[in-house]
Amino acid sequence: MLILVINCGSSSAKYQLFDVAGEKSLAKGIVERIGQADSSLKHEKDDHSSLHQRVLCHDHHAAIDIIVEILMSKRYGVISSKHDIGGIGHRVVHGGE
Repeated sequence: MLILVINCGSSSAKYQLFDVAGEKSLAKGIVERIGQADSSLKHEKDDHSSLHQRVLCHDHHAAIDIIVEILMSKRYGVISSKHDIGGIGHRVVHGGE
């Protein structure tokens, strides 16, 4: 089973895709500077091939779309469909009492 773990901050979205059965990470990355003109994507596959590029990212919804697109891309992707993902986890941090 593949699990996508997301950690959204105020201006970034980190992600990592795990193969639970194989006990390994398939890909990881970050969309940074969400909502700004110079948003960027850093993506790395388990074979250490990587991509760093500017992206148009107005909000966190767009960031999730960018993450799913790169995970499915022909060159940098590791899945053929978003339906390959069996579960999604989100890290939540509460800054209050």
